Amino acid sequence: MSRTGAPTTVPAVRGDQAPRISGPAAALYGAVGGSYGAAAMSILRLAARRAGVIDKMVPQVVVEWTLHRTDLESSPASKTAHHVGDQFLHLGYGAAVGTVCGPMLASFKTRRGLWVGAALRMGLWAGAAMVLFPGFRIARPAWKASLQENLTNVAAHLVYGPAVQLLPAFS
Repeated sequence: MSRTGAPTTVPAVRGDQAPRISGPAAALYGAVGGSYGAAAMSILRLAARRAGVIDKMVPQVVVEWTLHRTDLESSPASKTAHHVGDQFLHLGYGAAVGTVCGPMLASFKTRRGLWVGAALRMGLWAGAAMVLFPGFRIARPAWKASLQENLTNVAAHLVYGPAVQLLPAFS
């Protein structure tokens, strides 16, 4: 309030201007956004799995690959624990990637730059689906997957990138 008792106003921030954060705060926001994005991806993929579009979600494939490489086997009795572990793994690496990408994505001054988050995540998906997974023999490469499976993965990753970028923008 001013000396006259009239309320003071704060200059409005233009709708396209994102607040500027950097350093550890951007990494923390990126980690939280990465967790949100991974959770949203899981929901989309679970729906696709129920619809019969995909066989398994990526965390399931990674856990099964790890168990096979270490000569451990998942028991049928631990099916629930296996699914819970899959989701914690997915949230964990979603947060880890968000921690790394958050500061980069927070450096864009406007919300108009949201395409950058989506483009970054698409690049990370392409690297994993076309180089990392086939290289380690975790999963078949994207070019051998069905069109529906690739579209599901692309849609899921398009949700993730902006989730990492938007959290600092609305803080």
